[in-house]
Amino acid sequence: MTLLNGAFEKSADVTLPSIRVNGDRLTYVDLFCGIGGFHIAASRLGLEPVFACDIDDEARTTYEHNFGIAPMGDILEISAADIPDHDLLFAGFPCQPFSIIGKKDGFADPRGTLFFEIARIVQAKRPKAIVLENVKQLATLQQGAVIRRITDDLTDLDYTVDYRIFNALNFGLPQKRERTIIVATLAEFDEFPWPTKVVPMKSLEEILEPRPNPYFHNF
Repeated sequence: MTLLNGAFEKSADVTLPSIRVNGDRLTYVDLFCGIGGFHIAASRLGLEPVFACDIDDEARTTYEHNFGIAPMGDILEISAADIPDHDLLFAGFPCQPFSIIGKKDGFADPRGTLFFEIARIVQAKRPKAIVLENVKQLATLQQGAVIRRITDDLTDLDYTVDYRIFNALNFGLPQKRERTIIVATLAEFDEFPWPTKVVPMKSLEEILEPRPNPYFHNF
């Protein structure tokens, strides 16, 4: 089974074919969902959301307004039994403990240990594949000890794990935003096809509205 074959090589404004397995849409959960970055990408791939969570009240309100799904709150208070079975797990877990502008305490920061909540859910629900996102420094922090712990923990759960660092500049956005992407898959998936092409960057002029909707001036 091929997972998201070539999907990341498409530009953001291209409609992608729905990804199905035996005719069924793949389902996913959206942990640390924020206002829905992963959701937008997954929707363009035809994936079906079954669960989302985020600790931030305003982020949850925005997510529900945009997508019609009410996320649950603090992941520490969510039992794996309350999460529906799913094919894919997406999580952009908190970056402050790993960021270059933070203290870089890694797992010594309580927010850094939230990765282990992901592992807890993975162990209980056994999704077919996992995609995690965090800052570039995650891959090198503490001489690589942090990324080794993450990959080792997922490997111990019988996943094949790999990671890459990507820059949003190479995927059509006018922003230098480097991120570590971790992909973990069970044996039923083929090797994950990491993107190799560069999508031409759009200028700010192409993205900004020439005449913004006056509705938003009232806020």
